[in-house]
Amino acid sequence: MTSTEYTVAREAMTNHPKKRQYFQNYVTDMMDELRLSLRAGRLTKDSKDLSPFKGWRSTVEHEVVVSLGVDVLAEALGLGNNLRDNLRRNAVVHDWNKRIEKSSDAPEPAQAKMIVSTLDRIKPDQKLLESTGPGFLNKLSSDNAGLLEKILFYVDDITDLSEIVLLRDRIESARARDKTHSHDWNREYLEAAQVENELTKLLNERGANIKDHSMLPIYILQKIKERFD
Repeated sequence: MTSTEYTVAREAMTNHPKKRQYFQNYVTDMMDELRLSLRAGRLTKDSKDLSPFKGWRSTVEHEVVVSLGVDVLAEALGLGNNLRDNLRRNAVVHDWNKRIEKSSDAPEPAQAKMIVSTLDRIKPDQKLLESTGPGFLNKLSSDNAGLLEKILFYVDDITDLSEIVLLRDRIESARARDKTHSHDWNREYLEAAQVENELTKLLNERGANIKDHSMLPIYILQKIKERFD
């Protein structure tokens, strides 16, 4: 897989005529999960967005792309339907509480009640959700992370906003946005590259023929395109 194939794969996913319809169908059975993210708060400040979910589109789109990415990767790895369903449902809420964590304002009573009732219904797997948090790097370093956690961690790490990109590009983009310089992005890259290599080996054992682990995002993009087709 070459840089040209990477460009073609990204453009094919971005411009595919069936993309919007596929995503609409993909999330139809995860509306409770989506509502949690849509109603839990607003992260961005887009003054032109006049929808009821103003400012949240970028985060929810990111979660949906991560969810689809983990699902195609889990399918390619041969995981069963129950494991895949658990993984994709947790992926689609992995950033639901970001606004609450970033804001000094407590949720309004009605909002807090909605959050609690939704969490009671969907029962997210906290262990899986923690795989997208900064503390997960320590778990990776100590070799205590499971396969599902690694899949979610990795796909989140290659999803830049709502686009799947090469790992190095995603890390550099995140580093540039980190105004506090509080995160060790070199370590993040090294840990993620190790997971990428591990996942690539598992896929190649199943006949994937990915020649270099850095091209794993292209493989995921191609698998997503196959679903669109």
